[in-house]
Amino acid sequence: MRTIQSIFMSILILGAVDVSAQQCGDPGVEYYSGQILTFANNPVTVGFLCPGIPDYDPSEITNLRNAFENDNKYKGKITFISNPSKKYWCHTYAWANKEDFRLDSPLSTGSSAATYLTDYSYVKVTTPVQGGVVAYGVYHSAQIKNVNTNPVTVRSKWGDGAVYEHPINLCPWDIYSLTYYATKPDFTKSSSIICINTTFTITTNLSSDHSYVWSKCSSNLTQDPNNPGKFTATGSGSASVTIKIDNKKEIDHTFIIYDKPTIPNGVVGSDYVTTYSSTYYYVSVSSALTPFSINWSLGGGSYNLSPTTGSYTYATFYETTSYYLNAAASNSCGTTYAFKYIQVPYSPSPAYPNPVSDILSVEIEQHTIDRAKALQKSASDAKSTSADPTFDIRLYDGLGNLLRQTSTNGGTVQFNVSNLPAGNYYLHIYDGVSDKPEMQQILVEH
Repeated sequence: MRTIQSIFMSILILGAVDVSAQQCGDPGVEYYSGQILTFANNPVTVGFLCPGIPDYDPSEITNLRNAFENDNKYKGKITFISNPSKKYWCHTYAWANKEDFRLDSPLSTGSSAATYLTDYSYVKVTTPVQGGVVAYGVYHSAQIKNVNTNPVTVRSKWGDGAVYEHPINLCPWDIYSLTYYATKPDFTKSSSIICINTTFTITTNLSSDHSYVWSKCSSNLTQDPNNPGKFTATGSGSASVTIKIDNKKEIDHTFIIYDKPTIPNGVVGSDYVTTYSSTYYYVSVSSALTPFSINWSLGGGSYNLSPTTGSYTYATFYETTSYYLNAAASNSCGTTYAFKYIQVPYSPSPAYPNPVSDILSVEIEQHTIDRAKALQKSASDAKSTSADPTFDIRLYDGLGNLLRQTSTNGGTVQFNVSNLPAGNYYLHIYDGVSDKPEMQQILVEH
């Protein structure tokens, strides 16, 4: 007695019956002809189960399933997906991803299944492609479900039997004559991440049974005229290349060209702070490529900076000097830096003696000069661009009347206040950059 498996093989090898001249209701006729469209929108004639023809009953389904699921070769190694059915065969499930008609065999002739190859709904490739098809010889086909398992996992209808998910090399078919197909080949780039201003190559797993040319590329790519598969990324964003297969079918490959991060608003936070105060700073980083990192550093006097990674930090400044806060945003394509100049103000320039009776001395110390130079360099509205700032020193009474005035580039200047009435006066020192002066109250006594 022939086994159920051998009957499956015989049915599959015979292929679909030519139903073009038969009608439902004729003796022995179970299928009628009809047309469907391939993925390339070409019509193909297939067989549909005639109305009134019953599908397998529960007992037949059980027997068909048990034939394989109780076989020690497959038991516990295959996963049941859906019940046996007369409506469709393995080619229908694999090539058309349908379950309601029959595509006939073999693939090597002008069969309905072979139409999916001749009209370029699929192309032949050298390695399994996710979502593609594997052909076992010319009589059986399976969907490729997972190329990341070892062996590759496929899903197929076993003859008139059930649909199973199984290892590619575990089925009733010829596992030594495998051919792979895909709606589009895999494209492999020489770098997994394409960055702007880099050069890379693209290859495909298209079978040598096909010829192809690189027919075009997007405007943010330039193609090497001596090596058509070699490209240079000239702009970030979406990019694409196109191959033309056998001078008939064009297939696009789209990918992203990345750039280093941007810090559009720079470092946000105060430019002028006081000593021993904890000040908050942050950056907003834009990066199409993830992951990216942000690192902070601070130069100048003594300080505490925490955290040193992430979108924000707190800085505490321990000296009255100039500091430079740096945020570095990095991804695989490079690093962008943003700087902030931070000034920790000095104490006002000393005027002495105070109280004073005759000669008031005002000393412009070197650190005050350095501070004015730094402000002069960084301030966008600087009133002076001189390398040597000029200090305007004025003495006012309580009514705002200007009583004494002089200027200097540094060192010590003196005011004679011996003829001023006793009382409070106000010393203003302008550094030539800031609108607001440093001020100090002076007490005149006689």
